[in-house]
Amino acid sequence: MHEKLRSFAAFVLVLSALAVGTAQQTPAAQQVVERFTEALTTGDTASVIGLLALSGTWSEHDLYWRTSTGRDLQNRAYELVRAGVRLEADVVAVVGDGQVVIARERMWGDFVPEGMAPLRSTTMYVVEAGWVVGITRVLSPEQRDALVLAAVADSTWSDGFGNVVHRFAADGTYRNFEGLEAMRSENHFFSGTHGVEHGVFTWVADADSHVCSPGQRLVMRGRMVDQDTWFGVLLPGETDCTHYRYTLTDPYTTFRLADE
Repeated sequence: MHEKLRSFAAFVLVLSALAVGTAQQTPAAQQVVERFTEALTTGDTASVIGLLALSGTWSEHDLYWRTSTGRDLQNRAYELVRAGVRLEADVVAVVGDGQVVIARERMWGDFVPEGMAPLRSTTMYVVEAGWVVGITRVLSPEQRDALVLAAVADSTWSDGFGNVVHRFAADGTYRNFEGLEAMRSENHFFSGTHGVEHGVFTWVADADSHVCSPGQRLVMRGRMVDQDTWFGVLLPGETDCTHYRYTLTDPYTTFRLADE
């Protein structure tokens, strides 16, 4: 995260008390942000890249467990342009000696699940010498959780080695298999339901689970690393399924979208 963003991260908590000043001339940093959001909306990739400092950062930490820098930052911009993003931004305040622009944004695009558009976020931009050097976007907790569920629903994920395969059904049920062959033969070792709230993923075993008693839980806090990878940390104090408390010897696990 850019240094100036750290200084103003707490500022998000008091956004409701802020108002845009009445200065007649639009601050230079705000003009840069307006050009940037307009370029994203119109698909003007050259202008988008031309306004991004190569040394800048792009953070969406409430959804993605990563910060994009350098070429990755440019790739994030390309992803949004290719997804047909449309962005509407209302500037809330310009602070930090006129270098930090805080906006409430609404976003549409091919990546937004049906019924969720627009995505609503609070976004902080840091601008220096006409360049966007820092972006931090924060989604509402409800939309963040819905995006994670939409990413895993009706899909198959693995531990990255193919040893364990996770099948998330669209109806909220969940099954674990020892590899793709076991999945194809419907030979599961865990079954139950899944859900996510405030970034915490909870699996609850049903009567057909072979490794946990009915009602026992596996609980992990995690975020997406990218569209195809989810990274989670086990919460042993909330996980009462003995199997997982002792077999997950590392405090974390990674799910990767699997090719069925």
